[in-house]
Amino acid sequence: MYRKVFVFMLIVFFIGVCIGSTTSGKIDIGDVVSLDGDDRIDQQQTDSNGGDGMGADGKMAQSFTPSLPILTRVELLMRRIGNPSGDVKVSIRSSVDGRDLTSISIPAVDLPTSYNWVEFDFHDILVIPGRQYYIVFHQCCDYLFWGCIHKDRYPGGEAWYYGESVQWNWEPAYKWDFAFKTYGRYIIDSKYSSIGGVISTLQEYSQKFYADNMVVAGSDGDTIVYVPDDYPSIQEAINHANTGDTIIVRDGIYTENIKVNKSGLTIKSENGPNLTIVKAADSDNHIFDVAADNVSIISFTIEGATGENGIWIAGLYIHDSYHCSVYNNIFQNDWYGVRLSHVSNSILIDNIANNNKNVGFIISYSHNNIIMDNQAYRNMSTGILLGSSSYNVLFNNTANNNRDFGIRLYTSSGNFLSNNTASNNKIGIYLDYSSKNNILINNTVDDNNGGIYLHMSSKNTLRNNRMVNNKCNFKVDGNFLSDFHHDIDVSNTVDGKPIYYLTKVRDFEINDTNMFRDAGFLALISCDNITVRNLNLHNNSPGILLVNTTNSKIFNNTLNDNGIGISLGSSSSNNLIFHNIVYNNGRGIYVWFYSDDNIITGNKIYNNINGIWIFYYSKNNFINNNVVHNNSESGIRLDSSSNGNIVMLNDIYNNKWLGMCLAESCNNKICCNNFIKNDVYFSNSFFNHWKNNYWDDWNSIGPKIIHGEVEWMWWMNEWRWFNFDWHPAREPYDI
Repeated sequence: MYRKVFVFMLIVFFIGVCIGSTTSGKIDIGDVVSLDGDDRIDQQQTDSNGGDGMGADGKMAQSFTPSLPILTRVELLMRRIGNPSGDVKVSIRSSVDGRDLTSISIPAVDLPTSYNWVEFDFHDILVIPGRQYYIVFHQCCDYLFWGCIHKDRYPGGEAWYYGESVQWNWEPAYKWDFAFKTYGRYIIDSKYSSIGGVISTLQEYSQKFYADNMVVAGSDGDTIVYVPDDYPSIQEAINHANTGDTIIVRDGIYTENIKVNKSGLTIKSENGPNLTIVKAADSDNHIFDVAADNVSIISFTIEGATGENGIWIAGLYIHDSYHCSVYNNIFQNDWYGVRLSHVSNSILIDNIANNNKNVGFIISYSHNNIIMDNQAYRNMSTGILLGSSSYNVLFNNTANNNRDFGIRLYTSSGNFLSNNTASNNKIGIYLDYSSKNNILINNTVDDNNGGIYLHMSSKNTLRNNRMVNNKCNFKVDGNFLSDFHHDIDVSNTVDGKPIYYLTKVRDFEINDTNMFRDAGFLALISCDNITVRNLNLHNNSPGILLVNTTNSKIFNNTLNDNGIGISLGSSSSNNLIFHNIVYNNGRGIYVWFYSDDNIITGNKIYNNINGIWIFYYSKNNFINNNVVHNNSESGIRLDSSSNGNIVMLNDIYNNKWLGMCLAESCNNKICCNNFIKNDVYFSNSFFNHWKNNYWDDWNSIGPKIIHGEVEWMWWMNEWRWFNFDWHPAREPYDI
């Protein structure tokens, strides 16, 4: 084994995330990344019926096509005769007669005397998946042999020879392949010790891709043709092309719908996208429809696939393919700019998608791709969308001024999002519906309606993300406890203030005199006996979040301009919420999903959409002595089997729709409240007890009539129904 110790810190992509520590502010790779640090076999040809050698100073090479972005080592089937002197060298090249990208030398005498696998473990290098590379064996003496076989056993490359009488050449008549194995990985090192290492390696990868694309494909002997010199259209050039050919398109406007069904083609403009425009001949068909592997589309403006008849089509549609490259293009005025479906190990880099009718870049059912250095702006839906896609990298992209989402992940897991910017969208970055195990690092999200939202998703890791000047900077929501299992530390900030996302903390106080005084967002997940007081939290959703948290006190806090002021959910019970000021939120205080036996008392709740909302099987809560006024819908709402609650001695007035609303909730006690300039209403709510409330619109003798409705069967019309406050108060209560 000829291994060199080489520590190269990187997370490029394809990372599985699990729950880690949320209080240390550091990433522990054992908690965050699921990996064993080992590389794996990528390419191989292991058959041999003999061997070949070129003698002293000769060279032999085997070309191969990697699928992994990091090449770690190779194994060659070799033998020696006698005891040769000197060192043999094995190197990796991107062209057979080019420079060494990496190399390692070993003593020739260390080769085996009968054919066996010999490992050459050089420094790990970055490669472009789908491009051809060469393993070059440099002989130092005679009697050294590399196992080989004919009949073209490896379709991704072939054997090459170099000697005094034979310059680099391969044997087309025999189609030899040497016996080899290449190893690669997505993750270089299992010790994730710095975000900087991740970022610098991705930047290096980006630079390598740019540099490799400065060289015209086909320079190793494949054909280069020009449009319109050699063929009048791009499609004609493709029809006559062979694998490995390069089609260069001169300046001009080309009106075509192009099908690419041949692998290994490079199609590029001569002078860039501003001078070479491809327009749709039929706006209801893709402009480029690629159904082949190892295809590169470089430096075009691609426009006009608008789908006027409602067909969801794209400027560039790549499907059922791998190892494709899309570089330096402009996609505009299409339905989708770029659509990838069932695509893997491909690269989208330095493209622009703007003014498209739906999504700029949509990646669906696709895995192990890199989306880097792209711009998506002024699209009518989303800038960059991943749907049911895993293990992709989104790095250094800009998604601005899109109508809905800057970047959205829908049912997508294990993706790596870093150094992206999302501004002036409805929502900057949105992880949606079971998008799990994603890592978000160093993203900037500013001036959106919503910043970063995690919706019904779990086990995501957030580090060093900046949310600035969004109407709602940060939002986490869902229905189940698992939806709130994330690894989010204080390196994430909202308007420059840290996010505190605490899990399984007990017996602790958070206030304006300790480290939490500058909190921007506070979440308590599965905590017990926590006190939170004297904080001012705004522009998030919620301001304070309790999930599966018990026996805690939330008091003397000010919560304003949040989606939800205070949220208690997923079996958060026996908590005391008192003396808080809650205003200008979507929902003031929200108790939901089996959250029972909480006390909400002495709070001032005003100018929200809904003041207090008890929702979904949340029972036996005590709502007392609150001042609830000027909310735009309901002052207090009991909803969806929220039964057995007590609403008592609250001052409820001037709410624009209803003072109180009951929906499908029963056996609640509503007594001794003031209802001033407000009415109440109920729907499908039975056996509720209204007693001794003050109604400013009722001065008659007898009970106060409370109007509502019932629905006996879902297909029947609603029937009007009535409850009664049998003993209405004659004077308002002093609350």
